[in-house]
Amino acid sequence: LNMTASFLHQGYKVLYFGNEDPAADIRLRLMTRLLSRTEEQIRENMELADKTLEKRNAHNFIFVEGEPGNRRELEALMDEHQPDILIVDQVRNLDMDEDNRVLQLEKAEQFTRNLGKRYNALTISFTQAGGSAEGKLVLDMNDVDYSNTGMQASADLMIGIGTNPEYTDNGQRVMTCVKNKLTNGHKEPFKVSIDHTYNRVY
Repeated sequence: LNMTASFLHQGYKVLYFGNEDPAADIRLRLMTRLLSRTEEQIRENMELADKTLEKRNAHNFIFVEGEPGNRRELEALMDEHQPDILIVDQVRNLDMDEDNRVLQLEKAEQFTRNLGKRYNALTISFTQAGGSAEGKLVLDMNDVDYSNTGMQASADLMIGIGTNPEYTDNGQRVMTCVKNKLTNGHKEPFKVSIDHTYNRVY
């Protein structure tokens, strides 16, 4: 959502395919990020919120709730909306007609990447870290749940988000570019803070 707000600010159209959290929750959290207002403040004056959101390019945000979603559904959405950016949250939940969990995740990631190439769109997908990431600040490529090579091979940039109990209590995370083909392979970890009130990362 933090990235989505930035994309909208730059005038891009974003198709956000969510099959994890309820649509109403995602929309409200994005509103807090775009407006820098609390959920309570937004609910108090929805008319003002709607007018301001239009100025913040919220009309370029298309949210579709998947249950859990499949290839045909995503292809139809890309064809209909022609977005600049496709976000799949979470890619592990896509139905790929595959019983093997490892292959399912690999196929889902490859499909998402190829879909972006076909429609000339940036694709961003999210998945879970595995048990190896528990309490770990700096993640690596082996920390992807159910994938050691398949998902990783499909990504140009892969960011691991690590935490431990102390960082979680302080609203902090460590982000690591575990794979980076975009900027000469730079992988230096960096710390971020999360403002949960406004869903902002800084």
